Amino acid sequence: MIGIRLIGEPDEVAEAARILGDAFRVIAESRPYPCRGADIRVRLYIDAELTPTPKEDRP
Repeated sequence: MIGIRLIGEPDEVAEAARILGDAFRVIAESRPYPCRGADIRVRLYIDAELTPTPKEDRP
């Protein structure tokens, strides 16, 4: 299992999480946490596993 932390504006983080869901098997996803201070960005934590890639799709 791997841990991934996303930091960015809320809409960017949501889109990145969606894209990561296509590449990894997502085990858990946290809620967005606001970054400290006056920052508008958020943090999102994802626990994921690599998905097996079929041989014919490998480079």
